Amino acid sequence: MFSALILPPIRLSAPLQRAPEAYARTLAALVSAAVADLVRDVQIIGAPGEDLRPVADAAGCALVSEADAAAGFARALGGARNARVLAIHAGYAPNAGFVEELEEVSDAAALRRAPQTPFERLFPGRAVIVGLAAARADFASNDLAALARRKRAPSFRTRARLVV
Repeated sequence: MFSALILPPIRLSAPLQRAPEAYARTLAALVSAAVADLVRDVQIIGAPGEDLRPVADAAGCALVSEADAAAGFARALGGARNARVLAIHAGYAPNAGFVEELEEVSDAAALRRAPQTPFERLFPGRAVIVGLAAARADFASNDLAALARRKRAPSFRTRARLVV
């Protein structure tokens, strides 16, 4: 079982008012993992002023509001209830088949975004890492790509699509 941490969007190209929508869509994509009893608790990490309280309340998850993303991540990680953590950036939703792959994770696995550029289509293993499943003790920071490299984490076969 996993504790899920919804991290701030990688880049917020939309106005700040769209931040709640990005979190809500990512949360909605994790419902199937919760139904399968893979995700037990969820915390969303955001900056003050993003108006995320209604999203957290509606989803029944905790809200960690910090101006510094790294401090928010550390606080949320400390509150995670399970030994394994799924961290994913808001605004991304895993494609079909993700839940089945998540069940098979033994050490760590990286979730990459669906290819968006010709380069990423030719080299899908170079697509941006938008999520990571690993042991809570392995997370030293909110830099998912660095942890994936350090753990030599394989990539999930399924990808995450940008939903906002």
